[in-house]
Amino acid sequence: MFLILGICGRACARQYLSVACSYVTASFFVGVLFSNAFFMWLSSFMTTAELTEYGWRLPFLVAAVLSALPLLVWRMVGETPFFLALVKPKTGKNAGKPLTLLFKHCKHSIFIGMVLTLVISSISTVIVLLLPDLIEINFSLDSDLFGFSHSLGIIFIIFGCIFYGMISNHENFGKVLVIGSILLIAQMLAFFYHLQAGGDYILIMYAILGFCAGVIGMVPAILVELFPTNVRLTGVAFCNNVTQGITGVLIPFGLGYATTLVSFSPALYIAFIGFIGIIMGLYFYNLPELKKIDHVIV
Repeated sequence: MFLILGICGRACARQYLSVACSYVTASFFVGVLFSNAFFMWLSSFMTTAELTEYGWRLPFLVAAVLSALPLLVWRMVGETPFFLALVKPKTGKNAGKPLTLLFKHCKHSIFIGMVLTLVISSISTVIVLLLPDLIEINFSLDSDLFGFSHSLGIIFIIFGCIFYGMISNHENFGKVLVIGSILLIAQMLAFFYHLQAGGDYILIMYAILGFCAGVIGMVPAILVELFPTNVRLTGVAFCNNVTQGITGVLIPFGLGYATTLVSFSPALYIAFIGFIGIIMGLYFYNLPELKKIDHVIV
C-alpha cells in the first residue's frame, strides 16, 4: 500500500491527492475481504489434511501473482514534469543519498509521520484483524453472525475511507481528523457497551464502527505531503516499516493479554489512539494548509 502511496505523491495533483490516497487505503481492505473469502472457500473446498499437506501453499501462490500488479501499475503511471526533472544528474555531496537527506532535513516530519502511521496501523490491526479474537475472550456471540458482522464492518471501512478522503479533499485536514477521531472513540466505546448488553444489534454497530474507522483513509495524504519529492518514498517507507514492525509485535501480545484482564481493553486502546488523532488534527488545523507537494531538498 505504501509503495503505491509513493506513486500518488509523484503523479497526483494536489486537488486529487486526498481522494487518490483514500482509494489506495480502501484497496488494502478490499484485499482483506478477498483474503477472508478465499480462505473460507479454501476451507470448504479442502479437508484439514489437504490444507496441511499442500493447500496452505495456494494463498501464497495467489498473493505472489497479485503482488506483481503494483509493479505493472508503476510502469503505466505517468510522472509529473517536476519529478522527471529529478532524474537529471544531481549535484552535491548528498546526491543519490535519500536516507542521509531524510535524517538531515526531515527529523520533524519523520516523528509526525511515525505518529500518523501508529494511528493507521493501530486502527487497522485492532479493528480489522484482532477484534474478532479479542471479543471472543470475554463475550459469547453466534459465530456465523459475528463472522458476517466482521465482514460487513470491513465493507463499511472501505466506504468510510473513500468518504473521509473526499471530505478532506475540500476541508482542512486537521478539522476532519479531529471530528473523525472523536466519532471513532465514541463508537468504539458504544460498541463494547453494546456487547456487554448482549450484542443484539451487532450488525449495525459493526457497520458504524467500520465506517468511523475509515478516518484512516485521509491520513496517508498527510504522510505524502510531509516529505519533499526526492525523499518522499524513503520517508513514507521508513515511517511505515519501523512503526508497523513495532506495533505488529507489541499490539497482538500486549492487547491480547490486557483483554484477559479487562474486557474493554481494545476500546480503551482505540480511544487512546483516537486521542492521538485529535492531537494531530489540532496540530494540522493550526498550520497553513499544505499545498506544495513538488519541492526538493539538497
